Amino acid sequence: ETRLKLTRTQARHGIWTGRIWRFLEDPDSGRWASSYASWASPIIMMSVMLTFIQTIVPCPLDRIVAAALETIVEVFWSVELIVRFVVSPNRKGFFTNFYSVLDLLSCFPLLLRAG
Repeated sequence: ETRLKLTRTQARHGIWTGRIWRFLEDPDSGRWASSYASWASPIIMMSVMLTFIQTIVPCPLDRIVAAALETIVEVFWSVELIVRFVVSPNRKGFFTNFYSVLDLLSCFPLLLRAG
């Protein structure tokens, strides 16, 4: 049996990717992960409410403020998706997960506005 020797950088990278993956995927992995998970749902709800508020005529929010808030939230979730993909233990199977596909689809409005 041949064993691969890892350099210190490779070993450290593996440790950090595992820690980041657990932080993002398992709220019980630590205090910060639990805090992050508890804030994720309200941020998602705020994003959905912000979208619905913009359909009210006249819009109770300034259009520029609403667009800025929406962009900030979408950038945050896009960065989170990219980080989750990079640290995923199974990159090939990452997008076979239903929630990862939903996260990817939720990034499209940002790409459309940027394009």
